[in-house]
Amino acid sequence: MRAMPVHSRELGLTGICDVVEFVRDPEGIPLRGEEGLYKPYPVEYKRGKPKKNDSDFSQLVAQLICLEEMLACELTTGYFFL
Repeated sequence: MRAMPVHSRELGLTGICDVVEFVRDPEGIPLRGEEGLYKPYPVEYKRGKPKKNDSDFSQLVAQLICLEEMLACELTTGYFFL
């Protein structure tokens, strides 16, 4: 899936994931219109040099938090594409 709006009502966060990949996994979640279970993995695309602070990492963590709340699942992994 390409750019996906995400939000957390609990924390008042909103944002857009560059990409969310859904990978078939027996411990995943059901997706409407698809057979089997899938785990979501947000992918954040970055251009140029990495920032010297933790803002890129914080952004990815915020996306994970939003996806967890929206999809009612536990997520532990997200990716950067440099």
